Amino acid sequence: MDDLYNKVKFNPNIVGILIINPDNPTGMVYPIDILKRFVAIAKEFDLLLISDEIYVNVTYNGARAYSLAEYIDDVPGIALKGLSKEVPWPGSRCGWAKFYNRIGNREFDKLCTTLENSKMIEVCSTKLPQLAIPKIMGDPRYPAHLQANNDKIGRRSKLITDILMKCEGIYFNPTSGAFYNTIVFREGVINDKQTLRIEDPEIKR
Repeated sequence: MDDLYNKVKFNPNIVGILIINPDNPTGMVYPIDILKRFVAIAKEFDLLLISDEIYVNVTYNGARAYSLAEYIDDVPGIALKGLSKEVPWPGSRCGWAKFYNRIGNREFDKLCTTLENSKMIEVCSTKLPQLAIPKIMGDPRYPAHLQANNDKIGRRSKLITDILMKCEGIYFNPTSGAFYNTIVFREGVINDKQTLRIEDPEIKR
């Protein structure tokens, strides 16, 4: 966070901070004290916050992701949300944006209006998901569906963690959200002279 603070402090061209929570590709879920620090930096340097919350309902192993609305205070912000990660409905990608603290902030309001106008001229192919979303998310079975899905992902995450934490030559942090795992190889483990022997000629080709 100190590094981020200095990047903002010494670069007047920065106008906003993008938060991806839960994070893709690391699977990290930000604790609330870090999120509040983002807000404090945004206030000090008159920035806006943009929060990608596509995985906000995909957390496990005791983690909880906070939505921008829960910690933004009076900072201008945009939360990006969508359907594609928590509902198993291929092809139904449907996303939306929520604007916070738009009233009373002329410059931010102009930005929001520009974004809205640019989206209005596009052909919208998400009518069916838009009609279905209230029925899906409003169904009393939906929270249990989310919990069961997250529990399944969490079990897989623990399995991957048990395996990778024993591997020499890599850094690995257990995941708490989203669908991904990030492995970082320690310096000197991989070099440009290494090869992988592949016996099957078709696979090798």
